[in-house]
Amino acid sequence: MKNKILSLTRTSVLLAAAAFSAHSLADCQALARTDMERLYCEIQDKGEGASLPKLEDFRRNDRQIQALLLKRPAAKLGLSLPGAGKSQKPRKAESTVGTTPATATNNISRSEPKADVQQAPRSSAPATNDCLLYKDQITCGSHQFHLATNKQNKFLKQGALAEDNKLNLPSFQGDPANEPAVKDYLSQAYRVYIPKMLEIGLGDATMSFTKFYYSFKDIQKQNLSFSDRFETMYGFLKRDKSAMAIQPRYSKELPSDINQCNGLSDAIIVCDNGATNWVYVRQS
Repeated sequence: MKNKILSLTRTSVLLAAAAFSAHSLADCQALARTDMERLYCEIQDKGEGASLPKLEDFRRNDRQIQALLLKRPAAKLGLSLPGAGKSQKPRKAESTVGTTPATATNNISRSEPKADVQQAPRSSAPATNDCLLYKDQITCGSHQFHLATNKQNKFLKQGALAEDNKLNLPSFQGDPANEPAVKDYLSQAYRVYIPKMLEIGLGDATMSFTKFYYSFKDIQKQNLSFSDRFETMYGFLKRDKSAMAIQPRYSKELPSDINQCNGLSDAIIVCDNGATNWVYVRQS
């Protein structure tokens, strides 16, 4: 009788565990908004998601970063990644940039930025109104800036992917309701973030300043540390990049107008249209 009760108890525990697993998957799938998030939930359900961030943190990343995070656990399970370079929604075709350089004074037709687009922090050097945009290259006087792509690990500096290479964003100490203080802080943090992404070879996987700004707002609403969350994500990116290959670029799209660009420092120009980010690095 005792053995029978024990057997029933074990069966009940197993059934409860199975029910909990199904319930967790259902909850995750109910929250999933995209094909990448649905794959995330499937990986979690099949027990290979221990190394993945929480869904809300995963969601804050660009699609190519999501693909990078999911690639290894998906491969273990024999699951295919959705097209990492494809937009989640169909996009209207954009006119390509011709051989004529786009300048700040050219009357290039483009849609006005949305009211909620946040402009990347500007630097006094280089002044992009004195620059010319040639697709994957920007010329500012005698200086050349080339489009940054994702690099193979063999081309990275020694120790770039080591555990002790930290992102080290400054901590926000001000009032989140003080918008000028927030933007000043994020401008400083963004000037740290972009070079550190280049350092680990993810030049084509950077977050636009608009997304950077709204990630901060979202994290603040949860009463969490923005710098700590980004430090955790940086660790995920380093670990996964050290173990897998990555494409140089995931989209052929390029900035269409030099007015989409800002000088971040004397060595870096960042261009963005609110959704896609491009980083140009000085070569000469």
